[in-house]
Amino acid sequence: MGLTSMLTMEVLLPSTGVTEQSPFYDVLVLLTFLINVVGWSILFSWYFGSPLSVMANGVMNLHKGDGSEVIKKAYSRSGRLKTRFRLYKEVIVSIKQLSEDLEKLAKERIKLEKEKKEWMAGISHDLKTPLTYMKGYSALLLNEGYEWSNEETRSFLEEIEKKSNHMEGLINDLSITFQVEETLPTNKELVEMNGFMNGILSPLNADPRFQTPPFSIDDSSSEIWVRMDKRWIERAVHNLLMNAINHNPPDTFVHVQLRTEPNICILLITDNGVGMDEETVKNLFRRYYRGTNTEIYSGTGLGMAIARDLIVANGGTVSVESQINIGTTIKVQLPCSSEPHPVEDS
Repeated sequence: MGLTSMLTMEVLLPSTGVTEQSPFYDVLVLLTFLINVVGWSILFSWYFGSPLSVMANGVMNLHKGDGSEVIKKAYSRSGRLKTRFRLYKEVIVSIKQLSEDLEKLAKERIKLEKEKKEWMAGISHDLKTPLTYMKGYSALLLNEGYEWSNEETRSFLEEIEKKSNHMEGLINDLSITFQVEETLPTNKELVEMNGFMNGILSPLNADPRFQTPPFSIDDSSSEIWVRMDKRWIERAVHNLLMNAINHNPPDTFVHVQLRTEPNICILLITDNGVGMDEETVKNLFRRYYRGTNTEIYSGTGLGMAIARDLIVANGGTVSVESQINIGTTIKVQLPCSSEPHPVEDS
């Protein structure tokens, strides 16, 4: 402003024949000064104020998940920040990052809603199917026009029991899911993990559905004590074990290993099944996700999410590694107890 005022009075006005002796010279000087002040004020207002206006509008539009206006006006076509926006670089970058995060969350929400609707349709089908069988077998048994033998009656009742157990399992999964969403009640106690795992695997290996026992275990050489809710961890481990069986061919073998690291109990569940692709591994513990291997088994989409939530509720973590046609390893970590261990009576 000082430079342009000097150039105006020393160069521009004399070049037009205006000198100090000219009439109204003082008025022209004052007018020149005012024009410079106003012009430069407008320029500086645009230079420093327009980015503020753009950022304010961008923040107002963030609730819609749209920060495109800030990005469009602040960045050039080459992707570089425009000069007048560089003073506010940190703010612009934060708005851009927040906009991208909100856009990502919006897409995730849409995807989750779609999965949830598909899951609801699947669950409805899963509940209707056994119910249809139960109604059908009940109608056969109640039909007075037929006389069923004891063997036939027993087979009908066995099918009804099987379908009712399936429905009960679905309802239990839904119940646990809603409990986890609120506050899961836990009743923790000291549990010795070697005996705990053997207590889970023994009845599974004796299950008549399996021609050969599908589970084996490497016990730890020493006792491992964990303070946990025995009921919930048993449910979580059972879900993990049965997931390895249900989503793999009948000849799949599952190996369980217990070991310790400082203050940590590690449970490894390894199978030699078909393995999982990256997409399935990424979404394995997400609710409503049924996986891509539906030709072998169609689950509720809640079992693995429930297992993760129950483990986390007991202070643990769970992770998965898998390779196609090689197998899968589930790693569960629970905090070991440093409390005095209970002494068992001889």
